[in-house]
Amino acid sequence: PTMPPPSRELDEDMDDEDRRRYERSLRKKEAKDYAKTQEAVLDELLPKATGREAMIEKKKARNAHYRREASPDLELDDDALLGGDDFNSRLAARDRAKAAREDRKQQYMAEKAANVREKIVAYKSKEQETMEMFRKIAEEQKKAGGGLWGESRGNG
Repeated sequence: PTMPPPSRELDEDMDDEDRRRYERSLRKKEAKDYAKTQEAVLDELLPKATGREAMIEKKKARNAHYRREASPDLELDDDALLGGDDFNSRLAARDRAKAAREDRKQQYMAEKAANVREKIVAYKSKEQETMEMFRKIAEEQKKAGGGLWGESRGNG
């Protein structure tokens, strides 16, 4: 059972996104229905083993898998075992990209450190100028005989 095709007025009211969502849900429902019918057909044609029979079949399959020996005449070349040139080229590209990222990171950190050093030098020079100005003011006050606020020490 499938849904009837959408009416014209419904089609006009929907925008593209709604239409895509609706069509996707229809396809999903159809796929689900198809899978259910296929499962029912297979179950009728080849019923699954149940209970103890199923456990015995699984055990036999598992044992057969483990007892199977590797084929003695099977020889694989190094490309199949270790990966071909494509793998090596992707590995090299990944390493190059990683090195480039590290290089950019190092450059960024160096620029950042240089900016910080410049700011520190500027701050220290400004601090030095300020201290020199205070020393001059203190020297002038000392020569004038007054304290820091223009008072003499003996007055109180």
